Amino acid sequence: MGTVLGKISVETPVHTVLRTEETYQVRRYEGTLVQAQVSSSQWDSSVDEKAFHNSAFMVLAEYIGLGVMGMLDSPKNRCNVAIAMTAPVIMQSISEPIGMNTTVPIAEAAHPPVQDMESSVPAKVGERSPPTLAVYGGSWWCVVTRVAMETELFITRLKDAGVALARPMVYKLYISTFGILAQYIGVFSPGMNSRPSPSAAITMATPVAPELAFEPTAEMAASVVTAQPTVRKTLTFLLPAQYTTETAPIPTDIRVKLSERLPQTVAVYRFTWSCDMPRAATEAEQFITRLTADGVNVTGPWSFAGYNPPWTLPFYRTNEIHVPISDSPNL
Repeated sequence: MGTVLGKISVETPVHTVLRTEETYQVRRYEGTLVQAQVSSSQWDSSVDEKAFHNSAFMVLAEYIGLGVMGMLDSPKNRCNVAIAMTAPVIMQSISEPIGMNTTVPIAEAAHPPVQDMESSVPAKVGERSPPTLAVYGGSWWCVVTRVAMETELFITRLKDAGVALARPMVYKLYISTFGILAQYIGVFSPGMNSRPSPSAAITMATPVAPELAFEPTAEMAASVVTAQPTVRKTLTFLLPAQYTTETAPIPTDIRVKLSERLPQTVAVYRFTWSCDMPRAATEAEQFITRLTADGVNVTGPWSFAGYNPPWTLPFYRTNEIHVPISDSPNL
């Protein structure tokens, strides 16, 4: 009954109130917490904001072992343990510019066996420059659709971790090209090559590395430069303070990303009633205008923090807009 009337009965992050103004507070969150987050970049772009938040909430709820009818028998984490729910649930929409890197053509090798020009095998020979790679390994049968899914989720994790990709990715894999290259090195028949001697066989090596990249044309690059920024939405659960990145249960759903939430100083505007992200955006815009007028240095994007379950009566709900600000004395 208490949660219906707005009682917050779960753990919340410890903080210190540095200053209280007429309509907002300035808080300092000192502790480092572990957060579990899901990003909209792992969903189809056609999914609207409300549908994403509903789906993302269920993904995170399953990670901590919370189901629609209560605690799950098998939480979706490797320890198979339930994790206590905390508040707030944090939602954020971040505008991100679209960018594209160029690629460097592969240098021609000095004396490798070259393609037999009289054959129809369109093999291309070149050097593979020593690369720096991020590697994600797995097992089980793998088909093109799984390659695309695994690659997309892996790239999302790399971007979330701040890793810069050397080239853009597309998700196309042509299995028939294996046969072309196998003919070139002579796996099933005399090699279809002509240097240093006709039909020279070349030893097979591993791994077989399908290239999941393309070189953008000038027209493609121009279209990317002029494209509108994308909006990446996230939904975040804070884990109880007892957990660290070393002790937090590892998710079995790769859409769930664990990271540290570092100490920060935020300006907080609290309000009530039901709130969706469009209303939160309006409240945040007005709040940031007020902060700017007060001379407060805003240092990052705002986020919406919701403290109540869906069944809390609207007029008892606790909603907050959090805006990161400078730690300087003149807050």
